[in-house]
Amino acid sequence: MQAIIVKEGQNIFDIALQYYGAAEGVVKLLEDNQSLSLESVLVSGMVLMINQEPDKQAIVDYYEKFKHSVISGKNS
Repeated sequence: MQAIIVKEGQNIFDIALQYYGAAEGVVKLLEDNQSLSLESVLVSGMVLMINQEPDKQAIVDYYEKFKHSVISGKNS
């Protein structure tokens, strides 16, 4: 299991894309972090656990290679 730290402005869909390679990874993210729900607001610095192999490795590799983070907006 890998711990990741939420960056400012990230939501669960951003994390799913970055670490599972697709927005559909939200289901896996929720399974790995049972305290989360679709309505959860992520806070910068929050630690989430990732326990699944990515579905779309090429997308995940791209983000890691260029050290990019998916951030779609500010949390409110």
